[in-house]
Amino acid sequence: MNNESKCFNTDEVSFVNEVKTIATEPIKPSFHSHQLQDDLIRAYDSQKHDDNLTAYLLKNFSFDEVQKATQYYYVTGTNYFWNNATVFWQIDNKEQIRGAKIMLYNKHTGKRIKEPYNHINWLHKAIKEPDFNLSQCLFGLHLINEDYQKNIAIVESEKTAIVMSIFLSDFIWLATGSKSNFKFDTLEPLKKRNVIAFPDKGEYNNWLNKSIELNGKGFKIAVSNLLEQTEFNNGFDLADYFFKS
Repeated sequence: MNNESKCFNTDEVSFVNEVKTIATEPIKPSFHSHQLQDDLIRAYDSQKHDDNLTAYLLKNFSFDEVQKATQYYYVTGTNYFWNNATVFWQIDNKEQIRGAKIMLYNKHTGKRIKEPYNHINWLHKAIKEPDFNLSQCLFGLHLINEDYQKNIAIVESEKTAIVMSIFLSDFIWLATGSKSNFKFDTLEPLKKRNVIAFPDKGEYNNWLNKSIELNGKGFKIAVSNLLEQTEFNNGFDLADYFFKS
């Protein structure tokens, strides 16, 4: 039996090793209409009672102070998901409504209800908009265009931003809504402003490191270690500190 070796001429074979990059457009953020916001506010206000968070604030501040603060941030109540829940509208610096977070509070303590599960949801889920592309912004971002002289203060909790706007009105108070939202994408509109951040107890080092990174990109962010000097548990925030002072 003869062994036959077959030789391939590589000149006759074309090997194409091509990586194709498909350019995709970034998904555009969705926005709620201002009409939807107005309708939701009117529907809840017609019931003549306060959401649980507003009820708590009224126990600690005057009616005028609470009314001013809740109107300032467009805070309203809703019975979507849970009765007397609170809606935090995320309105950007172009007056576009990026989203609306629905949360339930204890009206006696002012704390979020986390048992038997964390009571947080979104309006676009309540009204069944499955294709809604949530692209969050800082809570209160719409306020930065009203006064270019004021420094901006950032906290994590929406409730804390509202409370601190009553305690210390010399700042424009914004909230990230979560510790992970202290990042370039959400903070970018503040790049030319003087900012001081007040992280919750236990989060100082993370926010400090992020601020150092962002300041290298042109931001002007200082991070307060006020809460780290207290003996309170991790998660303690600036509103807790002022209520206990």
